[in-house]
Amino acid sequence: MLPKCLGDKIEKVQKRALRIIYPTTDNEDALNIAQCKRLDDRRQELCAKTFKKILKPDAHLNHLLPPLREESHELDLRNNSNFTLTKCRTERFKTSFIPAMTANLIASLKDEHLRAATDYSRTVVRDAMNLRSKFKDVGNRETISRLEEVINSIDTSIVWHVKCFSLFTSKDKIQRLEKKCNKD
Repeated sequence: MLPKCLGDKIEKVQKRALRIIYPTTDNEDALNIAQCKRLDDRRQELCAKTFKKILKPDAHLNHLLPPLREESHELDLRNNSNFTLTKCRTERFKTSFIPAMTANLIASLKDEHLRAATDYSRTVVRDAMNLRSKFKDVGNRETISRLEEVINSIDTSIVWHVKCFSLFTSKDKIQRLEKKCNKD
């Protein structure tokens, strides 16, 4: 990883070169015309590509990676990443290649489980919430009350966790609740 100050200096060189080559266009258009990417984007892609190569067990630098989670303990955790985050005492070490790319990998894995709420998913959750309320779902009473506040708010930046969404809206679970409610 390159320090931000050095990355900015290199970026200025690229901007200056594009200004010389395409004097009448702005930087973004010049990048498009030249079919180039910003240098920091290219560096990020190359770092990710190199890190993926290092992840392979037969790679020469694989021994530099932090220990795998299953080797460090036996617990089954919600975080599905195989790596433990390296404790970094200095900012310089934190931004070095292996710790920074491990943190990026773990962050990207977390993001894979989150989905932005759509109108359809809001409707599905609202229907499941109403059915669970109707069938007196005691186990999800707090979840239902929080969802009522969130679903009816104007805020459109709601994000669902995929597993939580599927468990809460599961038709099988709601049918079991209905059968249990009808028995009583």
